[in-house]
Amino acid sequence: MSNGATMTRWMIRSFFIGLLLLCVGGWIASYKYRWTIFSRDRNFWSMSCTCGRLHLAKYQPNWVFKDWGVYTSPADAELDSAFFAQSHGHYLLGFIMSTGPTWLWVAIPFWFLTTISAALLWWVWQKTRPKPRGFPVELASPIAEPSGKAE
Repeated sequence: MSNGATMTRWMIRSFFIGLLLLCVGGWIASYKYRWTIFSRDRNFWSMSCTCGRLHLAKYQPNWVFKDWGVYTSPADAELDSAFFAQSHGHYLLGFIMSTGPTWLWVAIPFWFLTTISAALLWWVWQKTRPKPRGFPVELASPIAEPSGKAE
């Protein structure tokens, strides 16, 4: 086995380990903080993490200025549940989707993202295992043991 193959294997595995840790860390931290990244142009795009979910949103408010930003605030479960109730979205197993004439909003639970990243890590780990070289040898008939009886 060459050193380059081992290095490549561990680089690939490290990427998926990092992805799993990012999902688990985001899930845990989303109950304490709310992070939002947004971009305003003709449309308003945002991604935020709060209360165990990743929120993706697109609005068409026809902004007159263009900008983008990042902000954090404490997570507020009451505010989020009031927003969910007001959005009249479809809810299933933590997934939420709400649409309107000028908006699209989707919430993906972190348990789903963590499960997908763990499954990907397992799959990559299996696919990057070192392959055994050679082939197994089986004897056609067992070797008889010498009878070591003293006469």
